[in-house]
Amino acid sequence: MARLSYGRILKLTRIVKQFVPEGKIDNIESFGGGRINSTYLITMRQESERVKYLLQNVNNTVFRDTEGLMKNVIAVTEYIREHGGRSLEFIQCSESTAPESLNGPYIFVDEENLHWRMYHYVEAEVYPCIIESEDAYMLGEAIADFSRSLDGFDATELFETIPGFHDTLKRFEAFLLAVANDVISGAKRCESVKSEIEFLLKHKDDMGILVNALNNGEILYGVTHNDPKINNALFDKVTGKPICMIDLDTVMSGTPLFDIGDALRSIANTDSEDAKTTENVSFSLEIYEAFVDGYIKGMKGCLTDKEKELIPYSPLVIGLELGMRFLMDHIQGNIYFKTEYDGQNLERARVQFALVEDIERKLKSGELQRILKKAETDLN
Repeated sequence: MARLSYGRILKLTRIVKQFVPEGKIDNIESFGGGRINSTYLITMRQESERVKYLLQNVNNTVFRDTEGLMKNVIAVTEYIREHGGRSLEFIQCSESTAPESLNGPYIFVDEENLHWRMYHYVEAEVYPCIIESEDAYMLGEAIADFSRSLDGFDATELFETIPGFHDTLKRFEAFLLAVANDVISGAKRCESVKSEIEFLLKHKDDMGILVNALNNGEILYGVTHNDPKINNALFDKVTGKPICMIDLDTVMSGTPLFDIGDALRSIANTDSEDAKTTENVSFSLEIYEAFVDGYIKGMKGCLTDKEKELIPYSPLVIGLELGMRFLMDHIQGNIYFKTEYDGQNLERARVQFALVEDIERKLKSGELQRILKKAETDLN
């Protein structure tokens, strides 16, 4: 990790003082490998105690309304703590900070229009990726703990940081429009992906499995994390139990099934999301079973029958959604996802569609439902 320049350290020191004016800064270092926000570990001496904080530059190009974003984060974290759980604790800007430089009490805006926030560092174990089934179990338990800790929270009050993020029906409409625009413009990028377009048309009814259940009141709205990677979960170094979820910028209203589906379509894929072919793509029953076991145990009976019924279908829906987004981006000329070459988004779409096909096979055979039933039985 590159060393910080004197100029950078001086700038960061001034920003830290906007949040914690008292105390001497002992050390500042880059922290983590986030692709959107830049984070720094701050060690301070306050009287006889050394205290650690995380200072973060919130990417206000990606998240344009950082005040709305922080209202979400504060509402969720405070609710968790008020109900006996653990969560990140953010620090308000000091009273000496000029009001015109604020975008809400938790965001400091510097002279370059960069948006900053600060919160207490939590000593914890962080795992970079899923390696074996035990890791999948821990992620399932962490996602369940997050959902359960927000039971009773009014998710409808949350600001939509990314509008329509998991609204698969609206995303399908946008996809069809992209296809129509390609035909009308004469770009002809659709001509080589007719089979992939046909695949999505064949699965149009599957697109709405989760959204329709929400809209029909079959399942209730709740808080979704929307980036449920294992490195976004903190675990106790001694017990291995989840402490809390982090990276809460995409917290929104939805169904926890979005998080389950997103986690499973990612961790249970036996090949890379960026694989060039689909020959090694399948849906791992071992990883699925471990995750579901951790999730069911972590929820401690706080699931409706309909929610449990839809768990095996959630990675199918989110796999379709992501594959559709990759294919749409390919058709539009790779304007959203970063690519190393033209055609990479098409390869990514094909990987997701191959995964969906294997999930379908395992749904039709009843394997996914049997694993879920076993996890429920073991709980009782």
